[in-house]
Amino acid sequence: MTKSEAADQLEKRLRQSASRVADPEAVALLVPVAVSRRSEMVYDELFKKITAGVFPSGFRLPGELALSRQFSVSRPVVRQALEQLRASGLIVSRRGSGSYVTGFEAGDLDVLDLDKRISRCLSFYEFRLAVEPAIAALAAKRINRVHLRRIERMLQEDRASLESNRIGVDADYNFHLSIAQAAENEFLIKTMELAEHEMKLNTFAVRNLRRSAPDHLDSVVREHRSIIEAIARRKVEDAREQMRVHIENNRAFLLELHLSFLRRACETDVERRAGQG
Repeated sequence: MTKSEAADQLEKRLRQSASRVADPEAVALLVPVAVSRRSEMVYDELFKKITAGVFPSGFRLPGELALSRQFSVSRPVVRQALEQLRASGLIVSRRGSGSYVTGFEAGDLDVLDLDKRISRCLSFYEFRLAVEPAIAALAAKRINRVHLRRIERMLQEDRASLESNRIGVDADYNFHLSIAQAAENEFLIKTMELAEHEMKLNTFAVRNLRRSAPDHLDSVVREHRSIIEAIARRKVEDAREQMRVHIENNRAFLLELHLSFLRRACETDVERRAGQG
């Protein structure tokens, strides 16, 4: 018996046990919770491989059976993980062909779907604008040599990722997290840790959409360098402003893209109506 078959049998026994429980709420909750936890594990592993570039844009994911064997889980667990990836915009399903990594590229998603995902990114940038400039300012007040060396190291890792044509979501997140750690406030650090998944998804989307821009690499490194220099010089307000500019530049890029998709949707609608007339 394979591990995936064993997982299927375990799930079947859970359902049989649940059916014998008198409390109907227990029956409803017992199996879904177990499936959900395993699907989160599968989702996390696939998320890491996609955002790290191990599974690049256009890559066809293994089928449900292959993934269930790889992770030693049942097919319903895999199916739930794939649905999470689709909801995050990281994969698209093509009937009769399978699931493919999208990379948030315009050619992979229809206009309205991509517009919805960009809207989510814009909302997250509002959160970042409210929090991260204050973190940078506090880091400038409390910076020490240990924290500064760590921030510098994270910048070098991010630059190496970009120069090797990788998205670098882990390196970018670690750079921003290291600034929060330099602020030496446990609640701000916890806030950044809780936002890790959304921040990586956000970075993955923006860098995929911007990677064709000729100055993308230089602008990211330049903005990160300006933040470090302000923190190192203990220029509190300058650090706050440099972080704000960095986040606002990415937000402005997405906002313009968002408006362009809305215009395209309106034009498509007008053309459709004209054709019907």
